[in-house]
This record gives sequence, C-alpha cells and structure tokens, in this order.
Amino acid sequence: MHFCRRAGGTNPYLDPEAVRKQQTLISTVAARFHEVPWLMWDLINEPSISKRLWTMRPNDDWIETEKWNEWLAKKYPDREALAAAWNMRVASVAENVSLPQEIEFNPRGMYTGRNSLKAHDYMLFAQDVFADWTQTMRDAVRATGSQQLVTVGQDEGGVMDRPSPAYYGRALDFVTNHTWWQNDSLLWDSLVAKQPGKRFLYRKQAYSAN
Repeated sequence: MHFCRRAGGTNPYLDPEAVRKQQTLISTVAARFHEVPWLMWDLINEPSISKRLWTMRPNDDWIETEKWNEWLAKKYPDREALAAAWNMRVASVAENVSLPQEIEFNPRGMYTGRNSLKAHDYMLFAQDVFADWTQTMRDAVRATGSQQLVTVGQDEGGVMDRPSPAYYGRALDFVTNHTWWQNDSLLWDSLVAKQPGKRFLYRKQAYSAN
C-alpha cells in the first residue's frame, strides 16, 4: 500500500537505508517529470507511524527505541526532570526507556497503574519523526529542480491520533483533508486540518456499496 513500508530496513521513517531508498525513488521520478505542469506530489496517503497502519503506536524496533531515547534526552535535561514530567520516582526511570505499551494508550490503563504521560510524550515524538521525514522527502523533490506542489494526503485521522498537519504542515505547500468516514463531523474535521499560512484543499470522498 505504501512504498515506504516495502523499501526494506527496520523502520520506514528512521532506518537510514529505508529512507535512502525512498529518496532514490522520489528523486528519480521527480527528476523525470520535474517540468510537467499541473503536477503535484503526494508523499504518502493517510500516514501512520508504524507497521500498525492508521494508528499512532510504536513500531517497537531497536532504531525507534534508540531515537526515542535520544528525543527524551533532548527534551529533559536529566532523569529527575523526566521522572517529574511523568509523575514517577527517579529510580523507576531507566537509562534506556522502553517504548510505551498498548495499555498505556488506553484511557483505562490508569486504573491499573499505567502512565499515560509516557504515551503522551511518545505521541509528540512520533509527530516529530513524521514531520522530519516529510521535510526530507520534500527536499528530495526540490533537489531535482521541481517546483511542483508537495502535500500529504490525509483523512479525518490526521485530526485525531495520527500524524497531524499541525506538525508536518510546515514542510508542505498545502494541506488537505479527504473526509469519508466521520460524516457527522465534516465542519470540525476540515477546520482543524487547516493550518495558518497554508492553502487548504478539502475533498469529500464517497465510496459505492458495490
């Protein structure tokens, strides 16, 4: 469904080998068609951050764990600050912090002593990862001389718990939302998807029952 998930490597957004292959593909195609008028580039449609499609959950691989700990180290100056942010004892915050488990994303996880604050930080980490990837792919397009518009296709999930244009929108020429499954929230989903200073393309997507 998504080339970036079939390009090899451990993680489609963090593995340097996978990202290099994606850049090669995008650069090759963009170079061939970089002067074609009325052409735009949709980097990925309805993105998620892991092998679990359409969810904001960890891929749970060693590269993601490494980058997750690097991200935490930049955000929190020491373990005391991290423990305070997560309302935990310092002794319970290991040097190598594991990725959050599924139950930590569950609102009822707190009833069993799980810490949703860790899951919150993972959400921010994942948004940064996807935003950085988007910028990298945009740079690959621009390096070919292409000035065609660049975007990321997104449905309502982008205003819920998936990569959000509020984070990756800075790397795009316009943001978009193709609503198709939350028909009672058309206005809200389109308004939230809009970003300051960015053109917005809205499309109502419909599917036949056949």
